[in-house]
Amino acid sequence: MTIVLEPPAPAGHPAPARIGRPAIGALGILALALGTLQTVVDPARPLLERELGVDSAAAALIASTLLITGAIVAPIAGKLGDRYGGKRVLLVLMALVSAGGVVSSLAPNLPVLLVGQTLQGAMVGALPLSFILVRKNFPEGQTQVAVGVVSALFTAGASSGRSSPGRWPRACPGTGSLRHRRS
Repeated sequence: MTIVLEPPAPAGHPAPARIGRPAIGALGILALALGTLQTVVDPARPLLERELGVDSAAAALIASTLLITGAIVAPIAGKLGDRYGGKRVLLVLMALVSAGGVVSSLAPNLPVLLVGQTLQGAMVGALPLSFILVRKNFPEGQTQVAVGVVSALFTAGASSGRSSPGRWPRACPGTGSLRHRRS
């Protein structure tokens, strides 16, 4: 058995709380979902145009809404995470994204879908919060690995989002906005 003793934290700098693999796994899953959420809309635009009865310019608003909301929320979420704690702000963002998912999946028309996408855009703020949580909770030597894992899973989510939307409606007919087919 090997016991590793770590040097005490310098005065005025408390040692970071230790969180383990389950925490980095949860942040990784969050990053994977974020990457998918950001990229799934563009390949699904033709389907959304057909199902919602809108032209391509209106359908482009769906992806734009999510990205614009994310660009606004990300720096605000980072600042609030530093001030009030990343975990607390992350939970609020997850509640907003969950509500946005429900609104988007039940959207009968474009304006309601845009409201849902606006709420889901709050998820973009989760990435900087993930890095804040990693920085505050992992020892210095493990921070780089944890950030790398979260970043890699974000990229994997983006890749899966680009390749999967055409398959979902065929695999799950009658779900989400597809329940509101126009005759």
